[in-house]
Amino acid sequence: RPIKDERCRLNNATTSFRFVAGQPYDEGNDMPRASLVLARPETGRWHQVRRHLNGLSHPILGDTSHGSSKTNREWKERRNMPGERTCLHLARLELPPNEAAPDGIDVCCPLEGDMMRMMEVYLPQVLQEAEPMLAEEGIRLRPDPTNDRVMVLPYEVPKVDSERLQAVTRLNEQGVKILSRGEHHVVVEKPPAVVCHHSAWTGTRSEER
Repeated sequence: RPIKDERCRLNNATTSFRFVAGQPYDEGNDMPRASLVLARPETGRWHQVRRHLNGLSHPILGDTSHGSSKTNREWKERRNMPGERTCLHLARLELPPNEAAPDGIDVCCPLEGDMMRMMEVYLPQVLQEAEPMLAEEGIRLRPDPTNDRVMVLPYEVPKVDSERLQAVTRLNEQGVKILSRGEHHVVVEKPPAVVCHHSAWTGTRSEER
């Protein structure tokens, strides 16, 4: 279905979905209602897969922008889902031949460890049903121990200059100042930590925007 951009213009957005496996809520065993879905986006709109699934009343677990706050909170409090986790995973990427890659690109990425642990504990039947079906699609949820062609190199987070960090912190403590306001626009002076998106700034929902 079409998706609106930041200027409220409708743009074509197409995603094909395949239901892979799912389970109903089991109160006796504390097994949550959840499904595993394979998405193939044919266009690349902003948050396309997330918005399409939300429009189908099947929001992605952990999605703080287009998901269910109640469900996300339940998984964080009762099922140890990391606070920053969005359960959307790029499992396979295929690119046609081009100048940079004459043979094209076809890579598969296993599921992240925390997502795999959640499935093993709370969605074991879904995982069991999904793996052979996804294998037909060329998708592996677990690392392939025989694949030695790809190596994940160590990465160290650069040290942050303490004086610069303190200066940024002081700057971020400043408020948002409205410089100009119109029917369809608002111009503000803001600290770096405040993110402008769709003519609004993040903050509490009770704030005037």
